Parts: sequence; structure tokens; C-alpha cells
Amino acid sequence: MNKHYDHLLDLTLTTEIASEQDGYYVFKDTVFYGEKGGQPADTGTINGLPVVDLKWEGDTLYHKVDGELTNPIEMQVDQKNRVVNTAIQSTFHLLDGFFKDTALTMSEVHGNPDHTWFELDSEDVSDDLLQEVNDYMQQVILADAPVNFTYMNGADYPDPDYQQFDELRIVEIGDYDKQPCGTPHVDYTGQIGAFAILGRERGHKETTRVRIAVNQGATDLLTMQSHILEEMQQGLSATLETLPDKVAEMKATMKIQKDDLKAMTQAKLAYEADDLLAQEAQVIDVEPEGKGKLRQLANILRGKATTERAFVMPADEGFEFALVSPAGHARDYMQALQAKEDSVKGGGSPQVVTGRVALAARSEVKDLLQAVLAQ
Repeated sequence: MNKHYDHLLDLTLTTEIASEQDGYYVFKDTVFYGEKGGQPADTGTINGLPVVDLKWEGDTLYHKVDGELTNPIEMQVDQKNRVVNTAIQSTFHLLDGFFKDTALTMSEVHGNPDHTWFELDSEDVSDDLLQEVNDYMQQVILADAPVNFTYMNGADYPDPDYQQFDELRIVEIGDYDKQPCGTPHVDYTGQIGAFAILGRERGHKETTRVRIAVNQGATDLLTMQSHILEEMQQGLSATLETLPDKVAEMKATMKIQKDDLKAMTQAKLAYEADDLLAQEAQVIDVEPEGKGKLRQLANILRGKATTERAFVMPADEGFEFALVSPAGHARDYMQALQAKEDSVKGGGSPQVVTGRVALAARSEVKDLLQAVLAQ
């Protein structure tokens, strides 16, 4: 087992190539960690070349760089990436230790620094419990408790799931948690740096997903949100204290504008419906203007038409159509259309149906609709 992973900042190494295959290198030693055990892969350079891939085959780590390598090999793991990934991994261990003393279990975790979360096997997770979790993590970070590693024969470990391993690494974080793990960890809990609960939402079946930010992820999030707040304050001519009221005022204004726009759109469609129905043709062309226009227009036409009519409008693929029947035969027309043309899709009420047809020429669609209305 790689003892470099026992030290958070063991990030540089001089070594030699052991083998190479298809652009992937195995080295006599490595400080890099590839994605495994829920922890994302390291980034960094080898001989100054960016590492583009790390993959495990058994216990062997294969390294791929953007170029060719020759001895001697100089490795440099990116410190910021390693620290944040490792802080998240140690945080998950600490949370696991916390929930062992409750009726809940962590059922799944996700360690991406930009989107970090864990799931609990219950839909009933209270605000009080999340506050306890937050207080616990702040206390653990302040305690700066040491993280110790011991090694043992897997056959001697009490859990049968681990007895298959020749060597087992036990990670002990102060008095908070102790369990087998092969990933890098912090040296002291203070290196976690920061922890924040961002919110909760429904997870997979009967679980709750808790979103968190850890280490640099929390700092980056705070910086981003601070910039957003500053831009909002400038844009709304508000202070931090008056910003909530300004936002509420803006939302109210937007609702009024949305309602006004809806009313204007309905009035415009009603005017267009009158104009269409004034035409003598039974099958009428409609000018395209926004998604869903014909469906909205059809509902208005249903209340205004006094004779059987059909309407055609170009769509992304083929044409949209509406059939309006004051006599209540719209569904019959739809069935007749589907009998004549396999690509017809749609439905509706006895008074109005809407649909699509995958024909290339408008004239074909109009002839088809005219034939159905004439039956």
C-alpha cells in the first residue's frame, strides 16, 4: 500500500519509469492518487507535462501525460486540488462517525468540490439535526485532532467484507471516527478548513440529500456569492440591508408585467382568430410565431368558429395543424387523418384537435385536411 497517501502534503517525488503501454506509464513509485474510493483523481505534472489521465488496474496506478517521458521522473501533484479533495474525503469519514450515534445512515456521497453532497436514509431530516451536524463539524475543525494510520492483516479485521485484503489500512480521526480506507486524508482535522451546509432536497427513494461545501469549495462559493450580491446591489441601487425588499419589489413588478403580457397575447390571438375566420377558405394558413401558438389559437377559435375549419402552420419538422368543429366531429377528423397518413400525431376534444404531420410540402398538408373535412 502506498505510504505517501499517509501525508497530505507529500506531493513531490523523483522516481523512474517501470513500464509503458499505450501511452500510460507505471513508475517505481508515485505520489499521485487516481480516482477511487469516492475521491476524485489528483491533477499535476510529470516532468513539467500535464497529467491528463490516471487509472487503476488492481493496485497499480497508470499515468498518462500530454507528451512522452524519459528518466529521471519528477512528479508534482497540484496542492490545491489534492487538499480540497482530501478534506472532503476526511469530512465524509467524520460525518459517518457522527451518524453512527444516530438512527440515520449515510447511504451515498458525492465528492466533487463544486457539487458536494451526502444522502441520508430517511426523508425526515430536521433543521435541528442539520444544525447539530454543522456544530459538530465546526468543533472538529477547531479541535485540530490528529489523523493516524495503522496497517493490519485483512484476515484479522472483524468485518468479513475486508478480510479478503492482505493488508488493511485503518484511518483513525481523533476520537471521532475509525474505519478502513485507502485514500489520502488530512493530517489534522484543522486542515479541513471550512464546512458549511448549503441546503437539503429529496434524494433517491426515501432519502434526503444534504448539500455541503468544504475547504476551498466553501471559500470559492462564498467569493462567487459575494460577487453576485455586489452586482445585484449595483444593478438595483440597493444596500445589503435593502436588497431583499428591492428583490421582492422587482418580483412583484415582473409578475404584473407577465400578467400584462399574457393578457396582451390573448387579445392579439383573439384579433388574429377573428381575422382568420373572416377568410372564406376552409383550410387556412397561419403564420408561425412562437412555440405553442397554434394550440393557444385553437382554443380561441373553438369558441368563435361557426363552421368546420382547419388551420396549418409550419413547424420545425413538418407542419402543425388544428381542426375546429362546432358540430363536434374533430376527433373523427383526426382518426380519418391518421388513417390516411402514418406521421399524423395529436389529439383533443370533439370540438378541437391539434397535431403534427411530417410532410414536406404545405400543399400536401392542406389537401389532406381538405379531403378529411369533405368526407
